[in-house]
Amino acid sequence: MTSIKNVIKIQSTAAEPFSNTIPGVFCNKKYKFIRVAADHISRLCLALFYQIISSCCRIVHSPGAQHYYESLARYSLQKATNFFTYIKFGNEILDFSLNTPNKIKDFREIDEIKALKNLYGDTIINQRIKKIQDTCAISKLRRLEIGEGCCLGMSYDFISSYLMNVKLGKPPLEAVVSRYKDGAPDKAVLEHIFYSATHGPIPYEEQKNFVDKYFSKIEEDFERKKESLAKMTVEEQYAALAQIKLDFNIQLNKIKELPLKYYLKNEEDVISSYELTINMNESAVYKFKKREEELSFENFTKNLIAGVYKIGILLEGHKGHAMVYIKTKEGQHIIYDPNLGILAVAPSVSATKLYEIVKSYTKEENFDVTFFSCVLD
Repeated sequence: MTSIKNVIKIQSTAAEPFSNTIPGVFCNKKYKFIRVAADHISRLCLALFYQIISSCCRIVHSPGAQHYYESLARYSLQKATNFFTYIKFGNEILDFSLNTPNKIKDFREIDEIKALKNLYGDTIINQRIKKIQDTCAISKLRRLEIGEGCCLGMSYDFISSYLMNVKLGKPPLEAVVSRYKDGAPDKAVLEHIFYSATHGPIPYEEQKNFVDKYFSKIEEDFERKKESLAKMTVEEQYAALAQIKLDFNIQLNKIKELPLKYYLKNEEDVISSYELTINMNESAVYKFKKREEELSFENFTKNLIAGVYKIGILLEGHKGHAMVYIKTKEGQHIIYDPNLGILAVAPSVSATKLYEIVKSYTKEENFDVTFFSCVLD
Protein backbone atom coordinates (compact mmCIF):
# COMPACT_ATOMS: atom_id res chain seq x y z
CA MET A 1 0.00 0.00 0.00
CA THR A 2 1.43 3.36 -1.04
CA SER A 3 1.25 6.34 1.28
CA ILE A 4 0.78 9.96 0.28
CA LYS A 5 3.74 10.78 2.49
CA ASN A 6 6.02 9.11 -0.04
CA VAL A 7 5.09 11.81 -2.55
CA ILE A 8 4.10 14.79 -0.44
CA LYS A 9 5.82 15.65 2.82
CA ILE A 10 3.20 15.32 5.56
CA GLN A 11 3.10 16.34 9.16
CA SER A 12 3.86 13.85 11.91
CA THR A 13 0.81 12.28 13.54
CA ALA A 14 2.22 12.92 17.00
CA ALA A 15 -0.14 14.97 19.16
CA GLU A 16 1.45 18.43 19.18
CA PRO A 17 -0.16 21.26 21.17
CA PHE A 18 -0.29 24.75 19.73
CA SER A 19 2.63 26.84 20.86
CA ASN A 20 4.59 29.74 19.49
CA THR A 21 7.68 27.58 19.85
CA ILE A 22 6.38 24.82 17.60
CA PRO A 23 6.84 25.44 13.86
CA GLY A 24 4.36 24.31 11.26
CA VAL A 25 1.10 25.29 12.99
CA PHE A 26 -0.87 27.61 10.73
CA CYS A 27 -2.03 30.09 13.39
CA ASN A 28 1.59 30.82 14.41
CA LYS A 29 2.80 31.65 10.89
CA LYS A 30 3.21 35.08 9.33
CA TYR A 31 1.80 36.23 5.98
CA LYS A 32 -1.13 33.81 6.24
CA PHE A 33 -3.06 34.99 3.18
CA ILE A 34 0.01 34.84 0.94
CA ARG A 35 0.84 31.36 2.23
CA VAL A 36 -2.71 30.07 1.68
CA ALA A 37 -3.02 31.67 -1.78
CA ALA A 38 0.33 30.30 -2.91
CA ASP A 39 -0.52 26.85 -1.58
CA HIS A 40 -3.90 27.00 -3.33
CA ILE A 41 -2.30 27.72 -6.70
CA SER A 42 0.41 25.09 -6.26
CA ARG A 43 -2.16 22.45 -5.25
CA LEU A 44 -4.28 23.19 -8.30
CA CYS A 45 -1.21 22.89 -10.52
CA LEU A 46 -0.26 19.61 -8.83
CA ALA A 47 -3.79 18.28 -9.31
CA LEU A 48 -3.66 19.14 -13.01
CA PHE A 49 -0.21 17.58 -13.32
CA TYR A 50 -1.32 14.34 -11.65
CA GLN A 51 -4.49 14.22 -13.73
CA ILE A 52 -2.48 14.54 -16.95
CA ILE A 53 -0.21 11.68 -15.86
CA SER A 54 -3.27 9.63 -14.95
CA SER A 55 -4.74 10.19 -18.42
CA CYS A 56 -1.46 9.08 -20.00
CA CYS A 57 -1.50 5.93 -17.88
CA ARG A 58 -5.02 5.19 -19.10
CA ILE A 59 -3.88 5.52 -22.70
CA VAL A 60 -1.06 3.03 -22.15
CA HIS A 61 -3.42 0.68 -20.24
CA SER A 62 -1.75 0.92 -16.84
CA PRO A 63 -4.73 0.88 -14.43
CA GLY A 64 -2.58 0.69 -11.29
CA ALA A 65 -0.64 3.84 -12.14
CA GLN A 66 -3.82 5.54 -13.37
CA HIS A 67 -5.56 4.96 -10.04
CA TYR A 68 -2.48 6.10 -8.12
CA TYR A 69 -2.23 9.45 -9.88
CA GLU A 70 -5.99 9.99 -9.83
CA SER A 71 -5.80 9.60 -6.05
CA LEU A 72 -3.00 12.13 -5.86
CA ALA A 73 -5.04 14.54 -7.99
CA ARG A 74 -8.05 14.22 -5.65
CA TYR A 75 -5.81 14.73 -2.64
CA SER A 76 -4.29 17.90 -4.10
CA LEU A 77 -7.71 19.31 -5.00
CA GLN A 78 -8.96 18.65 -1.48
CA LYS A 79 -5.94 20.45 -0.02
CA ALA A 80 -6.63 23.39 -2.33
CA THR A 81 -9.95 24.05 -0.54
CA ASN A 82 -8.00 25.46 2.44
CA PHE A 83 -8.01 28.77 0.57
CA PHE A 84 -11.82 29.04 0.74
CA THR A 85 -11.81 28.03 4.40
CA TYR A 86 -9.35 30.83 5.16
CA ILE A 87 -11.41 33.38 3.19
CA LYS A 88 -14.44 32.47 5.28
CA PHE A 89 -12.92 32.20 8.77
CA GLY A 90 -9.64 34.14 8.57
CA ASN A 91 -7.75 34.50 11.84
CA GLU A 92 -10.18 32.24 13.69
CA ILE A 93 -8.39 29.27 12.10
CA LEU A 94 -5.87 27.53 14.33
CA ASP A 95 -5.08 24.91 11.71
CA PHE A 96 -6.67 23.22 8.71
CA SER A 97 -8.05 19.70 8.51
CA LEU A 98 -8.34 17.22 5.67
CA ASN A 99 -11.20 14.76 6.01
CA THR A 100 -9.62 11.80 4.21
CA PRO A 101 -7.18 8.95 4.79
CA ASN A 102 -3.67 9.67 3.55
CA LYS A 103 -2.97 6.18 2.23
CA ILE A 104 -3.78 5.35 -1.37
CA LYS A 105 -5.99 2.31 -1.80
CA ASP A 106 -4.33 -0.34 -3.95
CA PHE A 107 -7.24 -1.46 -6.13
CA ARG A 108 -5.33 -4.64 -7.08
CA GLU A 109 -5.89 -5.93 -3.52
CA ILE A 110 -9.12 -7.90 -3.88
CA ASP A 111 -9.25 -9.37 -0.36
CA GLU A 112 -10.24 -6.40 1.82
CA ILE A 113 -9.46 -8.14 5.13
CA LYS A 114 -5.98 -9.01 3.95
CA ALA A 115 -5.49 -5.48 2.65
CA LEU A 116 -6.57 -4.00 6.01
CA LYS A 117 -4.11 -6.26 7.80
CA ASN A 118 -1.34 -5.09 5.50
CA LEU A 119 -2.24 -1.49 6.34
CA TYR A 120 -2.86 -1.64 10.07
CA GLY A 121 -1.34 -4.95 11.21
CA ASP A 122 -2.71 -8.45 11.75
CA THR A 123 -3.12 -8.14 15.51
CA ILE A 124 -5.37 -5.08 15.61
CA ILE A 125 -7.56 -6.22 12.71
CA ASN A 126 -7.98 -9.72 14.16
CA GLN A 127 -8.93 -8.25 17.53
CA ARG A 128 -11.52 -5.96 16.01
CA ILE A 129 -13.01 -8.70 13.84
CA LYS A 130 -13.25 -10.99 16.85
CA LYS A 131 -15.34 -8.37 18.65
CA ILE A 132 -17.79 -8.07 15.77
CA GLN A 133 -18.80 -11.74 15.50
CA ASP A 134 -21.08 -10.85 12.61
CA THR A 135 -20.20 -12.34 9.24
CA CYS A 136 -22.45 -9.87 7.42
CA ALA A 137 -20.70 -6.87 9.02
CA ILE A 138 -17.28 -8.40 8.41
CA SER A 139 -18.11 -8.77 4.73
CA LYS A 140 -18.80 -5.00 4.60
CA LEU A 141 -15.32 -4.05 5.82
CA ARG A 142 -13.46 -2.08 3.18
CA ARG A 143 -10.64 0.41 2.91
CA LEU A 144 -11.37 4.06 2.28
CA GLU A 145 -10.31 5.82 -0.90
CA ILE A 146 -8.54 9.17 -0.91
CA GLY A 147 -11.35 11.72 -0.72
CA GLU A 148 -13.70 9.54 1.32
CA GLY A 149 -14.51 11.08 4.69
CA CYS A 150 -13.86 9.61 8.12
CA CYS A 151 -15.30 12.44 10.21
CA LEU A 152 -16.58 10.25 13.05
CA GLY A 153 -13.18 8.73 13.78
CA MET A 154 -11.44 12.11 13.41
CA SER A 155 -13.90 13.82 15.78
CA TYR A 156 -13.44 11.29 18.57
CA ASP A 157 -9.68 11.27 17.96
CA PHE A 158 -9.62 15.06 18.40
CA ILE A 159 -11.71 14.86 21.58
CA SER A 160 -9.58 12.12 23.12
CA SER A 161 -6.31 13.97 22.43
CA TYR A 162 -7.74 17.25 23.73
CA LEU A 163 -9.07 15.76 26.98
CA MET A 164 -5.80 13.95 27.66
CA ASN A 165 -3.91 17.23 27.33
CA VAL A 166 -6.42 18.99 29.60
CA LYS A 167 -5.89 16.21 32.14
CA LEU A 168 -2.17 17.05 32.03
CA GLY A 169 -3.06 20.59 33.10
CA LYS A 170 -2.83 22.41 29.79
CA PRO A 171 -5.19 25.35 29.08
CA PRO A 172 -7.78 24.86 26.29
CA LEU A 173 -5.90 26.38 23.36
CA GLU A 174 -2.68 24.57 24.24
CA ALA A 175 -4.60 21.32 24.71
CA VAL A 176 -5.81 21.39 21.11
CA VAL A 177 -3.77 19.09 18.86
CA SER A 178 -2.70 19.80 15.30
CA ARG A 179 -2.38 16.59 13.30
CA TYR A 180 -5.17 16.63 10.76
CA LYS A 181 -4.04 19.09 8.09
CA ASP A 182 -2.71 16.30 5.86
CA GLY A 183 -5.39 13.73 6.56
CA ALA A 184 -6.72 11.47 9.29
CA PRO A 185 -4.51 9.45 11.66
CA ASP A 186 -4.60 5.70 10.99
CA LYS A 187 -6.58 4.96 14.15
CA ALA A 188 -9.30 7.45 13.20
CA VAL A 189 -9.58 5.90 9.73
CA LEU A 190 -9.76 2.40 11.16
CA GLU A 191 -12.45 3.34 13.69
CA HIS A 192 -14.53 4.87 10.91
CA ILE A 193 -14.11 1.77 8.73
CA PHE A 194 -15.40 -0.56 11.44
CA TYR A 195 -18.20 1.82 12.41
CA SER A 196 -19.40 2.01 8.80
CA ALA A 197 -19.36 -1.78 8.45
CA THR A 198 -21.17 -2.54 11.69
CA HIS A 199 -23.57 0.37 11.96
CA GLY A 200 -23.44 3.42 9.71
CA PRO A 201 -25.75 6.45 9.91
CA ILE A 202 -29.25 5.82 11.24
CA PRO A 203 -32.07 6.77 8.84
CA TYR A 204 -34.19 9.61 10.21
CA GLU A 205 -37.44 7.70 9.65
CA GLU A 206 -36.12 4.68 11.55
CA GLN A 207 -35.24 6.85 14.53
CA LYS A 208 -38.62 8.61 14.33
CA ASN A 209 -40.50 5.30 14.29
CA PHE A 210 -38.49 4.17 17.30
CA VAL A 211 -39.66 7.20 19.29
CA ASP A 212 -43.24 7.02 17.97
CA LYS A 213 -43.55 3.40 19.08
CA TYR A 214 -42.45 4.33 22.60
CA PHE A 215 -44.91 7.23 22.70
CA SER A 216 -47.77 4.91 21.62
CA LYS A 217 -47.09 2.71 24.63
CA ILE A 218 -47.43 5.72 26.93
CA GLU A 219 -50.77 6.62 25.32
CA GLU A 220 -52.07 3.08 25.77
CA ASP A 221 -51.03 3.12 29.42
CA PHE A 222 -52.77 6.47 29.90
CA GLU A 223 -56.01 5.17 28.35
CA ARG A 224 -56.04 2.18 30.71
CA LYS A 225 -55.58 4.40 33.75
CA LYS A 226 -58.28 6.79 32.51
CA GLU A 227 -60.84 3.94 32.34
CA SER A 228 -60.17 3.07 35.96
CA LEU A 229 -61.07 6.63 37.05
CA ALA A 230 -64.79 5.93 36.54
CA LYS A 231 -64.77 3.49 39.46
CA MET A 232 -63.20 6.00 41.88
CA THR A 233 -64.57 8.65 44.18
CA VAL A 234 -63.92 12.32 43.41
CA GLU A 235 -61.11 12.50 45.98
CA GLU A 236 -59.51 9.35 44.56
CA GLN A 237 -59.81 10.73 41.04
CA TYR A 238 -57.91 13.90 41.99
CA ALA A 239 -55.13 11.84 43.55
CA ALA A 240 -55.04 9.45 40.56
CA LEU A 241 -54.93 12.32 38.03
CA ALA A 242 -52.04 13.92 39.92
CA GLN A 243 -50.15 10.62 39.78
CA ILE A 244 -50.96 10.16 36.08
CA LYS A 245 -49.61 13.64 35.35
CA LEU A 246 -46.43 12.88 37.30
CA ASP A 247 -45.94 9.55 35.51
CA PHE A 248 -46.57 11.17 32.13
CA ASN A 249 -43.94 13.85 32.75
CA ILE A 250 -41.41 11.20 33.77
CA GLN A 251 -42.09 9.21 30.61
CA LEU A 252 -41.95 12.39 28.51
CA ASN A 253 -38.47 13.15 29.83
CA LYS A 254 -37.42 9.62 28.94
CA ILE A 255 -38.68 10.18 25.39
CA LYS A 256 -36.35 13.18 25.07
CA GLU A 257 -33.42 10.88 25.88
CA LEU A 258 -34.40 8.19 23.37
CA PRO A 259 -32.81 9.74 20.24
CA LEU A 260 -29.56 10.25 22.16
CA LYS A 261 -29.52 6.67 23.41
CA TYR A 262 -30.44 5.42 19.95
CA TYR A 263 -27.54 7.24 18.30
CA LEU A 264 -25.16 6.48 21.15
CA LYS A 265 -25.68 2.74 20.84
CA ASN A 266 -24.21 2.82 17.33
CA GLU A 267 -21.08 4.68 18.42
CA GLU A 268 -20.31 2.75 21.60
CA ASP A 269 -17.39 0.81 20.10
CA VAL A 270 -15.66 3.95 18.80
CA ILE A 271 -16.21 5.77 22.10
CA SER A 272 -14.82 2.83 24.08
CA SER A 273 -11.80 2.54 21.78
CA TYR A 274 -10.83 6.13 22.61
CA GLU A 275 -11.43 5.50 26.34
CA LEU A 276 -14.21 8.07 26.50
CA THR A 277 -17.50 8.17 28.38
CA ILE A 278 -20.67 10.03 27.37
CA ASN A 279 -22.35 12.03 30.11
CA MET A 280 -26.02 11.56 29.21
CA ASN A 281 -27.21 14.13 31.77
CA GLU A 282 -25.32 16.86 29.93
CA SER A 283 -25.96 15.58 26.39
CA ALA A 284 -28.79 16.87 24.23
CA VAL A 285 -30.45 16.60 20.84
CA TYR A 286 -31.70 19.53 18.77
CA LYS A 287 -34.40 18.94 16.16
CA PHE A 288 -34.31 21.19 13.12
CA LYS A 289 -37.77 21.79 11.70
CA LYS A 290 -36.85 24.45 9.17
CA ARG A 291 -33.71 26.19 8.02
CA GLU A 292 -34.66 29.67 9.23
CA GLU A 293 -34.26 29.04 12.95
CA GLU A 294 -30.93 30.60 13.75
CA LEU A 295 -32.07 32.24 17.00
CA SER A 296 -33.58 29.02 18.33
CA PHE A 297 -30.42 27.01 17.63
CA GLU A 298 -28.20 29.71 19.13
CA ASN A 299 -30.25 29.81 22.33
CA PHE A 300 -30.07 26.03 22.53
CA THR A 301 -26.26 26.13 22.15
CA LYS A 302 -25.84 28.96 24.66
CA ASN A 303 -27.77 26.95 27.26
CA LEU A 304 -25.32 24.04 27.03
CA ILE A 305 -23.02 23.87 30.03
CA ALA A 306 -19.26 24.19 29.48
CA GLY A 307 -17.81 20.95 28.16
CA VAL A 308 -16.58 18.95 25.18
CA TYR A 309 -19.32 17.92 22.75
CA LYS A 310 -19.18 15.54 19.85
CA ILE A 311 -21.76 16.84 17.40
CA GLY A 312 -23.62 14.48 15.09
CA ILE A 313 -25.66 15.82 12.19
CA LEU A 314 -28.17 13.19 11.11
CA LEU A 315 -30.01 13.90 7.88
CA GLU A 316 -32.90 12.06 6.30
CA GLY A 317 -31.51 9.05 4.48
CA HIS A 318 -28.10 7.61 5.30
CA LYS A 319 -25.94 10.73 5.21
CA GLY A 320 -24.47 12.40 8.24
CA HIS A 321 -21.52 14.35 9.57
CA ALA A 322 -19.56 14.55 12.82
CA MET A 323 -17.67 17.47 14.35
CA VAL A 324 -16.64 18.86 17.75
CA TYR A 325 -17.74 21.85 19.84
CA ILE A 326 -15.76 22.78 22.96
CA LYS A 327 -17.49 25.30 25.17
CA THR A 328 -14.90 26.61 27.60
CA LYS A 329 -15.60 28.28 30.91
CA GLU A 330 -13.48 31.25 29.91
CA GLY A 331 -11.64 32.33 26.78
CA GLN A 332 -12.36 31.30 23.22
CA HIS A 333 -14.62 28.40 22.31
CA ILE A 334 -13.31 25.77 19.90
CA ILE A 335 -15.01 24.28 16.86
CA TYR A 336 -13.40 21.39 15.02
CA ASP A 337 -14.88 20.39 11.69
CA PRO A 338 -12.85 17.65 9.92
CA ASN A 339 -13.83 19.22 6.58
CA LEU A 340 -12.60 22.69 7.52
CA GLY A 341 -10.20 22.80 10.42
CA ILE A 342 -9.85 23.91 14.03
CA LEU A 343 -11.41 27.29 14.88
CA ALA A 344 -10.95 29.40 18.00
CA VAL A 345 -14.08 31.55 18.22
CA ALA A 346 -15.14 34.31 20.59
CA PRO A 347 -17.91 33.14 22.97
CA SER A 348 -20.20 35.94 21.77
CA VAL A 349 -20.28 34.55 18.21
CA SER A 350 -19.54 30.84 18.72
CA ALA A 351 -23.22 29.81 18.61
CA THR A 352 -23.70 31.73 15.35
CA LYS A 353 -20.58 30.19 13.79
CA LEU A 354 -21.70 26.72 14.82
CA TYR A 355 -25.15 27.31 13.34
CA GLU A 356 -23.67 28.46 10.03
CA ILE A 357 -21.45 25.38 9.80
CA VAL A 358 -24.21 22.94 10.74
CA LYS A 359 -26.68 24.55 8.34
CA SER A 360 -24.21 24.30 5.46
CA TYR A 361 -24.46 20.50 5.52
CA THR A 362 -28.15 20.21 4.83
CA LYS A 363 -31.00 21.30 2.63
CA GLU A 364 -33.42 19.10 4.55
CA GLU A 365 -36.19 20.56 6.69
CA ASN A 366 -36.08 17.82 9.32
CA PHE A 367 -32.89 16.54 10.88
CA ASP A 368 -31.35 15.99 14.28
CA VAL A 369 -28.21 17.48 15.76
CA THR A 370 -26.87 15.47 18.70
CA PHE A 371 -24.53 16.90 21.31
CA PHE A 372 -22.71 14.12 23.19
CA SER A 373 -20.92 15.44 26.28
CA CYS A 374 -17.58 13.58 26.36
CA VAL A 375 -15.26 12.89 29.30
CA LEU A 376 -12.31 10.54 29.77
CA ASP A 377 -12.96 7.17 31.39
